[in-house]
Amino acid sequence: MLMVLSEERRLELNPIGLPLFNDYAELEHYALKPLDNIDDDVLRERYKTILHKVYLSAVEVAQSCSDRHSLENFLAGTINYIAHGTGRSINSHKQLSSTLLDYAKYCRGHNVQALPLTMATTCQYFDHLMGVGEDDLIDNRTKVKYSTLKSRLAFLNMLRRIAKQVDNPFDNQEFADYMRQRANVERLTNTTEDQASAFQQHHLKALNQIWASSDNIVRRRDLALLKCAYDSLLRESELTQLKIGMLRKDPVTGDYTSILTNVKNTKQQIGKKRTVWISRESMAFVFDVLSDLNLDVRDPFTPLFPSLWRSGKCRLTEGHARNIDHKKIDSVFGRAYSVLLPNDVTKTWTGHSARIGRAIDLVMQGATHTQVMHLGGWSSEAMVKRYTAGIDISSVANAFRPS
Repeated sequence: MLMVLSEERRLELNPIGLPLFNDYAELEHYALKPLDNIDDDVLRERYKTILHKVYLSAVEVAQSCSDRHSLENFLAGTINYIAHGTGRSINSHKQLSSTLLDYAKYCRGHNVQALPLTMATTCQYFDHLMGVGEDDLIDNRTKVKYSTLKSRLAFLNMLRRIAKQVDNPFDNQEFADYMRQRANVERLTNTTEDQASAFQQHHLKALNQIWASSDNIVRRRDLALLKCAYDSLLRESELTQLKIGMLRKDPVTGDYTSILTNVKNTKQQIGKKRTVWISRESMAFVFDVLSDLNLDVRDPFTPLFPSLWRSGKCRLTEGHARNIDHKKIDSVFGRAYSVLLPNDVTKTWTGHSARIGRAIDLVMQGATHTQVMHLGGWSSEAMVKRYTAGIDISSVANAFRPS
């Protein structure tokens, strides 16, 4: 849980009077004025929310820093970062906030200084993440992959720049050798995981027979999400955004499309857009579920996939139904897997599984890689090839058997 600073701690962290806000309204008044330039109300609120989380995460880091010069630079740099927050994608802010929180937790737990960043502390932190030298990982922590270390390193470098730390502890041969050794550790211990298991059309059909007529509204909400995830090839974070007002019905086909802005993309720019498609059959099921939950399907702010209590009642924020969050989406796929226990899947589905399964099915049905890229919002053919690499080569060969 994020800590609220006492007045005494405020003064201790803030010896020269830099702004330090407990209150969201204070932060918005001081640093979020540039958001007024965003015309999209939904996008503006998302930026406000995530930038507030970045700020609170930075406060967590500040509490593991007693070096006054580093602390003053960091607090001033954080406010400057937030004031220019629309210059980066929402996904980047999310990853920065997550990295800051995890790094702050490590520093507190191991009684080390968070700032200034040092190579020694970073290497120890990375070893902690990978579980190097630990027989039993504390708190049931999962070993991270080497690719995750590289991502964390990128955001620790961002932390260093925010804190105006001139020296770069990662720009030397010793650290490069360390990272190379960590990559070798992953290969030698075989900790590299394969991609998520594919959730394909035959799985969806089987699940539809079990859950479509269920009296359990949570399971029917789960099925609605799985149907739309399969149709649209949306990622977890994108599924959590969907509201009724974002969808448009095609007057000819009856299917639905939505234009999402700031979707995740390795070459993402502010204003990046992607059009997604959801079938009329899937949306009809969604509307039935929302009606059973007594939600207004004409209200543009009604979430497609509301967050539910186990009792089947909607979780509310200020009287409005909340969108399901990305962690709960993994749980939806996990429940689907536990119900079907399919023979052709070796591990539990995750929030990315429908995206992979749909890509595989499209290729098997004759779609070109370019067409799959267009539907899935990929900017590179490499990811399509990676997702479809497991297609049974025999079935492909037999489809084009020489006469």
